[in-house]
Formats: sequence, structure tokens, C-alpha cells
Amino acid sequence: MRNSEVHGTGPIAYRPDFLAKKVLVLMMVFLLSFSTEMEKENIRLAQTYFYRGYIEYEQGNYGDAIAEFSRSFLMDRQGYYGELSYLYIGISYAKLSYRKGRREGILSAIAYLNMYPYYYKKPTYLFLQREFIGDAYIFMGFYPRAK
Repeated sequence: MRNSEVHGTGPIAYRPDFLAKKVLVLMMVFLLSFSTEMEKENIRLAQTYFYRGYIEYEQGNYGDAIAEFSRSFLMDRQGYYGELSYLYIGISYAKLSYRKGRREGILSAIAYLNMYPYYYKKPTYLFLQREFIGDAYIFMGFYPRAK
């Protein structure tokens, strides 16, 4: 008999270290697939919270809008909805402060909105940020600064 004919006819013997490595790899693959599912779920939740917040914002319920935008921001900090939520939290706070007559609240909102390029190193919505800052300056009556 040739050596190749005998190969594979005997009982299968597993090496313990090889089996342990296979189990470890399978567990890692399982955990990674689970984490991507959780990430997708977080994005869906962030989207839901963002749209709820936007509806509240459009209706003038700025306190509720801030709460919904904050939830969206927490679910997707570095993503699309987190970045937009960051900006809408700022303008909602400015409008809420304007409605209540709190000038220092509007100044806090301007400072918060000015931190946007520092928090997001590659900001996507700079024009929206500038628009919101301009709106906040208009609320305070600083028309020359509201470019």
C-alpha cells in the first residue's frame, strides 16, 4: 500500500490546542456578528429618536425635543443622527431660552454650538451650525453678528 492510501482511514484524533483555537475563533465570529447587529439596532433607535425630536422641535416643544435629541445623540454619537442631534440640541436650547427670556441660556447655546467643530474633528454640517448660531444671535438682538 502506498502512504496516500492509508492516510485518512484511521480514527480521527483531535489535538486539544487545535480544538481550543477553533472554538475561540467561532466565539469571536459569533460575538462580532452580534455587535454589528447591536450597532444597526442603535442606528435605528437613533433615527427614531431624532425624528421624534424633530417633530417636537417643529411643534415648538423645545424641552421634549432636547430630550429626544439627547437620546439620539447617545445612541449614535459619531454617526449621522448623533451629529445632527448635537446641533439640534443647541438650537432647541437657544429657542427654549428665548421663549423663557433667559439671555444667559442663549449665550450658553451659542457656546455649545461653537464647540461643534472641536467635538467632531471632521464636521459635516458647518453651514447648519453657522445658521443656528446666526439664529441665536438674532434672538439676542445682535444683528451684525448674525451673518
